[in-house]
Amino acid sequence: CRGSIDTANYQFQISGSNIVSPSGPLGWLLDLTGASESTLIAEADFGYYPNLELNKGIPYASTGNYELPTKKIAGAVVFGSLTWPNIFGTRAALMPDLAVSQGITGLPATALPGFIEGAGSATLGFNVDFKVKPATTMRVDYTQNWGGGASNLVRDRDFMSISVTTAF
Repeated sequence: CRGSIDTANYQFQISGSNIVSPSGPLGWLLDLTGASESTLIAEADFGYYPNLELNKGIPYASTGNYELPTKKIAGAVVFGSLTWPNIFGTRAALMPDLAVSQGITGLPATALPGFIEGAGSATLGFNVDFKVKPATTMRVDYTQNWGGGASNLVRDRDFMSISVTTAF
């Protein structure tokens, strides 16, 4: 094996986004949460490898257990965020968000789109913009991974990150 192959790879993505306004069809979300703004995004991804040759001894390494890829893969991602300005009577804005990713079918032959059937993750994040000079923000994220069996090396791992940034 040369270490790489040249083969057809077709990818299709469809996505939709909605910046929620008080007078729009999802305005009730702002009323329910008391937020001033919200963003919602949904995406579906499909991959197709029509000429994938699985019997040539090519060591595909796109999954943790070296399971052979499939000709078709699919997955979906949804994301939502809210914004509350002037939290606790300050100028600071709180912006929580949630992103969920789920592999629906197949095992990838390439890194992108990298969905693994049954594997998913959810990330809950909080961003605080302190609205001061110099500009300062803080972000906290927690990610939980699941599913996908031995093909998903991070299925039993959770991640947390905390960051503070400033620009001057």
